Amino acid sequence: VAYTYLAVPRRVRTILVTRGNAYLETLLDLDPRVALETIEPDGYVVPETPDDVPDLYVFDRFAPSETPVAPALLFRPSTAPWLPEPTGAEMTELSLSGLKSDHPLLQHVSLEDVVVESAAAVSPGEHEVIAGTADQPILLAGETPLRWAELTFDLGDSNFPLQAGFPIFLANAVTWLTS
Repeated sequence: VAYTYLAVPRRVRTILVTRGNAYLETLLDLDPRVALETIEPDGYVVPETPDDVPDLYVFDRFAPSETPVAPALLFRPSTAPWLPEPTGAEMTELSLSGLKSDHPLLQHVSLEDVVVESAAAVSPGEHEVIAGTADQPILLAGETPLRWAELTFDLGDSNFPLQAGFPIFLANAVTWLTS
């Protein structure tokens, strides 16, 4: 017989930077692992002490000019030097039907019925394209210097938040980005 003590799972201190997004606010707040704080983009500041650094940032239609000091999940971020470079033209009428990925972000997430009306066209560079193609990346990820994942579209320009896989995607993102 063997016995062990399991550590109590700690809550993931998450800062959502948005001008308002009911989907993200509700789902992140419902996740029992997430301790959520929501701020406006104008209220975003780089933490001054290690105690102020969150476990995770979620940026909605905003990206700080400098690389965040914690892992980040981004939804249609503004242009920033540390993110994939925009190529100009907007991508329209995109479908994610038939895409498959073994990446942890998409584990148990079906993208078959997801339709994206418009997305930012970016050059993936050396970053991993998880959904989409090298010419039309929809979901990208990087691990330098910290993990981050970017959806190149605004949730309002897709039906993704209405799909059963969206809460699973968010849970996967919290797990992968903070592991």
